[in-house]
Amino acid sequence: MAFLVTNQATGRTILFDAGARKDYWNYSPLVAGRFSKGINVKGMRIDKGVHEVLEDAKVNIGELESVVWRGHELREIMFDPHFKIAQFHALDYFGDGSFYLLNVPGHAIGHMCGLARTTSSTFVLLGADACHFAGSLRPSTYVPLPATLDSEAFGLDEVFPSPCPCAMFGDCHPGHSEESKRTTSYYTASEAAGSAYVDPNVANQSIEGVKQFDASPDVLVCLAHDPGLFEVLPLLNTSPKNNINDWQDKGYKEKTRWRFLNELPRDGKPGRKSIIFGFWRNGKNVDVTAAMKK
Repeated sequence: MAFLVTNQATGRTILFDAGARKDYWNYSPLVAGRFSKGINVKGMRIDKGVHEVLEDAKVNIGELESVVWRGHELREIMFDPHFKIAQFHALDYFGDGSFYLLNVPGHAIGHMCGLARTTSSTFVLLGADACHFAGSLRPSTYVPLPATLDSEAFGLDEVFPSPCPCAMFGDCHPGHSEESKRTTSYYTASEAAGSAYVDPNVANQSIEGVKQFDASPDVLVCLAHDPGLFEVLPLLNTSPKNNINDWQDKGYKEKTRWRFLNELPRDGKPGRKSIIFGFWRNGKNVDVTAAMKK
């Protein structure tokens, strides 16, 4: 998921690009090798690149001041060691408190998040790859899992009753007590071979920091890999005239918070089917060898 960020006072616009590239076979050898071996990613289909989505929405790409997380040009960010937001070193990008880059290490060298002011008192945290599943953030001591959820209001699938007793989601939680299942997350950064985290221990520290943002009613956390966001937020692809500045009034935080529960395993099977099956190239489903051919 990518985000178009505009400073309303100056009109300066940047793209916080957390989206995958359309020609995924041209990723670095390390990343492409993971695809070929089926590590982390079992399928890939990208019909339009980020630049094509922008062009379809009549966004003049030439007017973009900067793109965070795209291309080979290195522009190193120098963080002030004395300026932090929560536990993260921060850079005031526009110099007026409207958008900050945060140093959030663990996933990859140089990994950053963005913190965009949406009103005078609300923000959106562009979480990028700080973690890859909302179940790494929730539940927490700040955001405990309630006893029941209104399935329709919180976007639970029709397979669940309403109200839905949250004890249904306890079997796949690693906690040993009911209290821990309510107040600790389902996942942590993986230490297994092929992990998506270059430093899992540091990543877990960063995830704890993101949880503090998630605890605030004035911050909406948007992870790059959270499919629940696509179900709720207006997208540039389909609603180019809309934005998410009014996310708090629209209740987007509450509507997206527990949707990840739909994906948790049930009876030893995935809670939901994969969004994409296999690797796609030029509109066709092909085997991985053909998909990764240069």
